[in-house]
Amino acid sequence: MTVSDLPLPELVGRAYARAVPARKFVKLVQSWHKNRHISANLAAHEIADALLHELATVDPPALLLAYLSQAIASTLLDSRTFVIHLLFFLVERDSPSITFLASISSVVLANPTGLEPSDPLPSTVDNPSTASISVSAPVTSASPGPALVPSSTLALLLPLLHLCSFTNPSPPPTPILDLTIRLLSLLEPYPAPSLNVGLEVGGLLQSLPEKLAAPLRHCLSGLMADIAFSQDTIRTQPSSSRPDLPNLTARDSSPPSSGSTLMPLPQSLTFLLTYVHLSTRWTRHPAYGVEPSQPPANHIHLIRLGPHVAPDPSTFLSQLIQAAVKQWAESYDGDSCDGVSSWLFLTEALPVLLSWWKENADPHWLFPDTLSQALSAAFETSSVRIAEGSAWISAGCDSSAAHTDDEDDPSAFIPPDGWSLYSMAVTIIHRFLQLRLLEQDDGKTILSNASLPPATSGESLMFRLASVPRGHLDHLAHLIAFAPGAARSFNAEVIDCIRSYPSTSPLDGLLSKIASNPTLITLLTTILPAAELLEILNTQLLELTEERLDMLDDPQGSFVKFGDGVILVEAVVAQYRLPLPNMLQDSRRALTPADLDPPRKLNLNGWIKALFGSDGIDDETLRATPPNEFSRLASGLIQQAISATAAGIIDLDTLHNGLSYFSHSLLSWSLGGVVAWLCYEVERNGSLSALHLDVLQTLLLGSFPAPLLRVTGSAIDAIIDSSSGLGPVIQSSRFDVAG
Repeated sequence: MTVSDLPLPELVGRAYARAVPARKFVKLVQSWHKNRHISANLAAHEIADALLHELATVDPPALLLAYLSQAIASTLLDSRTFVIHLLFFLVERDSPSITFLASISSVVLANPTGLEPSDPLPSTVDNPSTASISVSAPVTSASPGPALVPSSTLALLLPLLHLCSFTNPSPPPTPILDLTIRLLSLLEPYPAPSLNVGLEVGGLLQSLPEKLAAPLRHCLSGLMADIAFSQDTIRTQPSSSRPDLPNLTARDSSPPSSGSTLMPLPQSLTFLLTYVHLSTRWTRHPAYGVEPSQPPANHIHLIRLGPHVAPDPSTFLSQLIQAAVKQWAESYDGDSCDGVSSWLFLTEALPVLLSWWKENADPHWLFPDTLSQALSAAFETSSVRIAEGSAWISAGCDSSAAHTDDEDDPSAFIPPDGWSLYSMAVTIIHRFLQLRLLEQDDGKTILSNASLPPATSGESLMFRLASVPRGHLDHLAHLIAFAPGAARSFNAEVIDCIRSYPSTSPLDGLLSKIASNPTLITLLTTILPAAELLEILNTQLLELTEERLDMLDDPQGSFVKFGDGVILVEAVVAQYRLPLPNMLQDSRRALTPADLDPPRKLNLNGWIKALFGSDGIDDETLRATPPNEFSRLASGLIQQAISATAAGIIDLDTLHNGLSYFSHSLLSWSLGGVVAWLCYEVERNGSLSALHLDVLQTLLLGSFPAPLLRVTGSAIDAIIDSSSGLGPVIQSSRFDVAG
């Protein structure tokens, strides 16, 4: 019997039984494929099935793992095909062996063909079982092959997610966690998974590590957004074949029929407000800054969905305001980003949204004239929490007048002229009056004639921030967040300043102070979604045109100013879990001289001599390398220095002396990418990463920018975690975990 006559599972079994080397095994399979006259795609499915069948033991033999590795390396199949087979296999089997999964995950991650960032994973995949049916049995007209059945990819990932959950008695090995993160990061949110799958996955969110939960939240976003958009498809179906569901388009927002079953309104609004909060990560807002103020698209979805959760617009308005008040009242404790975000939605975004509703109301669902009653009801329902919250807002700045954290400037904090704190009721009523949604008499009635803020704005908050001592930063941020109109004024000033760059440079210290304070970053998204903010920052601060590359007579100042922008972008990306811009992605890769063209290779060599030789950094070195180009070279510089130290070309003291340059503002801004790359290398190299750990510790114990510590904190935590498996090398390298 020849090789081509054997079923592939039998061929794999015989090869393993005879200890056939991996390279020879690949040649046998290639011969089998050639003689069977089947497509490469079908052959890949057959190979994946056969190998998976043999590997499914408690402790997969090393030789079989070598067969899998060699098959992937020789392009007999790619990692993507094998992983899809693995996911279906896990769903069909109970409690797979941890050793089995860890071994396979390591092989796949070593050569992740088809699982690169440019290869998104669809939200549904076909069951490959029909493709893996032995092709030796021809399909006849009397016995047609089974149709491929699409399955939710997220549902297939559930066994891995349960394995990675904190509720699991023992933490999963790093390869399993890394493979799960990679698959989730590639998974497309559309078409959305079923509600049952979404609920099960949503229940796991709180028990998963953040680096898993973050991409998982993005995957679940399709469920929320589909509520607003999926009905457009239903409209195109014949009326006889489509379900009786409400239409959610802008042109037809008529309420559902009286026989329709509606979800409970308070819970529906809580869900939709959560969607608004999360969708800032992908919502664009090109109309930002246009007068009159326009709400972003994710806010408008709230109104367009209104008729389908509450046929009566008055009820919807009242419940929406109560839900927004409740959301803030339950999250205000401390200047947390969620608390500030809820406050800004209530006092800034919601009034603008209701103004838009009034001007763009559907004829069948008009803006009601019951706003004053709705506000009164909301204030009465949550009166206790509102009173507590208002007292907390006032105390936040009152206490700051008595002390300061800045030892160099012991003076008390003095609020900026023209800006004061008021109760929540006064703040929100003031904004409704400004937008002419309320009459003055109605506002006074609701507030029982309480005094209102002045109609004119106070001093420039942007200029005040640039000059304020660091010790007063938190107090000023608190006042800008909660004083009526202050967040809107600050937002407009800062965004206008950034948009005018480079013709007008941001004030010294402005960007670095914003980056250092999460509350101030949140204030930049008062009306502007985070995705749109990132686009503006990336375009204005990171994309250096030829015109901007003219460093004039101050190359060092240009590096420092560019670095302030980089740190701000890094902080915004980390706070809102946004995709990294191209430059920041490049900064997390170590380019070798072989990867560079001659001019860039010359720049790399010049920086190596400047940092780790006797040349030092002079203006010519800075002029030869634009700061955005240095960002892309920084990790490669560190890699070259580590390699030179390991080879004995330079000693440890020389290495540390070179690293000391990164403790100064001239280069410290590049450490976000460098430290992220180092953490990845430590995980990848395992017990061989002692020198990388030494470099990492040296950089962290220098003048490491505080905002970048928030950016890289999760990556650092991952390598010092007791479950990382890096304990021995951390101890041997004398890495100070406590420090």
